[in-house]
Amino acid sequence: MLTSHRVIKAIGDIVGEASEAVIKQVFSMHHDIKGKEEEITAQIASEITLHLCQEIESKLNGRTISGVKFRVYVFRKKEESHIGADLAGVLTLNLEGKTTTKMYLAQAKVGQVRRNTFDQESVYVRDSRLLEQVDKMLAITPDSYVFLYSRLGVQVLSAHAVRMLGRGNFSTDDLYAHGFGWFYQEFFKCFLGDHRFTDIIYNGGLAALAKRVSANKVLMISGMA
Repeated sequence: MLTSHRVIKAIGDIVGEASEAVIKQVFSMHHDIKGKEEEITAQIASEITLHLCQEIESKLNGRTISGVKFRVYVFRKKEESHIGADLAGVLTLNLEGKTTTKMYLAQAKVGQVRRNTFDQESVYVRDSRLLEQVDKMLAITPDSYVFLYSRLGVQVLSAHAVRMLGRGNFSTDDLYAHGFGWFYQEFFKCFLGDHRFTDIIYNGGLAALAKRVSANKVLMISGMA
């Protein structure tokens, strides 16, 4: 629906730069996460997710790109659940009278950078709760993902692929992963996203959506031309 190459590239650049800035900032405060308990790494993942939403808001809110004006809204639950999704990402586009609204869910994890047998860097994650969290997201929407945070940046994995792998410990050598900027470009191209939650987004708002899909935070990007 959004066919302007300039707008799509700009979105990818903006969210990509936001993720790089946040990762650098947060990981500089947590120099060594190796061996930390799942509860601690979950707190770091939540911290990164919130800062990432806020950074995207600061870079994109109120900005006009090729005639499309963007607004960004961030909602955060006061009390977060460790089983629910970390983030619900929402996109609404109103372009020349045509409207689309869609959503994805994501569970965030902090990973460790390791070198594989080919002396290449990969990201390893281990969390005993991950499969339960993935199952809960997939029961709500097939458009569910795992955001893997490490000093290499933000990598996005399919929740379906994690479920098929069948374990909560793996590396990016085991599954396909994409960069965060690429993921949002595909979101804006309408290659991904669940359209079934439009009514609750418009009639109930972000708090109602967060409750309905068991998400701790909501990042909503709205574009109008």
